[in-house]
Amino acid sequence: MTFCSACGERVEAVRPFACEHCGEQFWANPRPCAGVLVEHEGEVLLIRRAHEPWIGTWDVPGGFCEVGEHPERTALRELEEETGITNVELADQLGMWMDTYGPAEHPLSILNVYYVALASGERPVPELDPVEASEFGWFGPDALPEMGFPNHQPAVLQAWAASYEARR
Repeated sequence: MTFCSACGERVEAVRPFACEHCGEQFWANPRPCAGVLVEHEGEVLLIRRAHEPWIGTWDVPGGFCEVGEHPERTALRELEEETGITNVELADQLGMWMDTYGPAEHPLSILNVYYVALASGERPVPELDPVEASEFGWFGPDALPEMGFPNHQPAVLQAWAASYEARR
């Protein structure tokens, strides 16, 4: 940050800090994100990232929450933006995981909320946004690929696999 968003004064500090001019406080709070594991007939939909970070790795559709947006809505919005899929129903919140995002010298702390969604009827065929994803795949619990975001997504997939087995 270069300027205080409350009073406009120049700020030369790393969060957390308070503006020396007006006292406004700025914290290094995590940014909320949400993702959705779309499940159909025992397999989960994953996409291959088309941008950094972790370009070329497998990922769960998801992204950052908008201001005031509930993570459930974020998960469904991001799924639609990245894959075009809209015919799913959220079944359960899978859990929450912490991680970082962005360049190593200035990473954002993020809180990821993941949901399981069930696709009814025929298996959805994603229409990928090429800016977001270069490929999609359906994976069973015993054939999960190596993921991007290795500090939390392997645990997310393990939780999904355990959740799937418990629901069978």
